[in-house]
Amino acid sequence: MICNNNSQDCDICYDHKDQITLYADSDMKSVIYQFNLFLPFEKILKKCNINEFNITYYESEIDAKLDINHLKKPQTYYTSISKKIFVRLDNIDSGIIKIIDLSLEVQ
Repeated sequence: MICNNNSQDCDICYDHKDQITLYADSDMKSVIYQFNLFLPFEKILKKCNINEFNITYYESEIDAKLDINHLKKPQTYYTSISKKIFVRLDNIDSGIIKIIDLSLEVQ
């Protein structure tokens, strides 16, 4: 469970999927694609108080688990290949931590 706010139904805050995918359409001209990694979490947590969460992004699962080497600018993340990013959701009040896979797909 991620959302721990007693005034809200936690099941509507996050649908318990452990993987989310963002897509970038290839126009065959671009070599590097920009992703806003925060965008899906604004939608997932929109029914919760998003300020209750510390959301950080990592290039490896071990970094996410250890809370080291987070990405500095997740709103403007660039990649030229499809890859997986790991997202750490820390509920500030409860201390509950969830690691989610965020797949970046270039089509």
